[in-house]
Amino acid sequence: MINRKMTNQAYHAHHALGSTDIKTVLKTTVAHWKHGPERKDSAVFDLGSAVHAGLLEPEKDLIVESEYKTRMGKGWQAAYSQAKSDDKILLPQGDYAVCQEMIGSALKDAEFRTLLTDPTAWKEVSIITKDPETDLDIKCRPDLYLPESGMLLDVKTTATASPEEGGFIRECFKFNYFAQAAFYSHVLRSEGLPVKGFYFFAIEKEQPYACQLFRVGDDLLELGAKQINTALADIKRAKEVNRYDTNWPKIATLTMQQQF
Repeated sequence: MINRKMTNQAYHAHHALGSTDIKTVLKTTVAHWKHGPERKDSAVFDLGSAVHAGLLEPEKDLIVESEYKTRMGKGWQAAYSQAKSDDKILLPQGDYAVCQEMIGSALKDAEFRTLLTDPTAWKEVSIITKDPETDLDIKCRPDLYLPESGMLLDVKTTATASPEEGGFIRECFKFNYFAQAAFYSHVLRSEGLPVKGFYFFAIEKEQPYACQLFRVGDDLLELGAKQINTALADIKRAKEVNRYDTNWPKIATLTMQQQF
């Protein structure tokens, strides 16, 4: 199913497995995925969502500048809750200014701007389908998809967009972005859509708000594909027996080597 009108809230509320579910299982266990706490709102998450909205769906005016300078107090909480119910993103004044700077910097990148303004591009389109191996419902909502070329792109707000060793590549391993890239590719292919390349567009969250376009190498996509197959199989087994365990040993040994 391809849904162009589904809101972000409706998408996240849908029961199908998304990349966050997969990454949670890979980082922890199916027990933590099933019974762990829900993700809480945060300044970092809101800023990233606002940048996405400003770049990909500017016509919807989803970003709202608050009259408050901080995220403290009952006034802020009431305004934040109201904005969320209206499917808006409320930002304190300082964060709003940073958000606009990041959006402006991204739009100065000629390559990214060309992709963003491509008339054939799908932006924030919800795709919900079945995993052919496990028959589990799976979903993704790519930031940008060009169906004619099969190009998938995800926007990332990041501490560093550097292409050098120890730069954005470290962020990718830290947050397992490669599993996300492989999962998005898998969802689209399962729905019969072509995928011929996955890209990240990284935007730094501090001045000079530097940007960099990255293509994900085939070796990293293969690594991500193995990871998502493992996670989907673990979830399927847990659902079949209705048991969501950590599968940790009864006794684990602590060693010096674990620190390195």
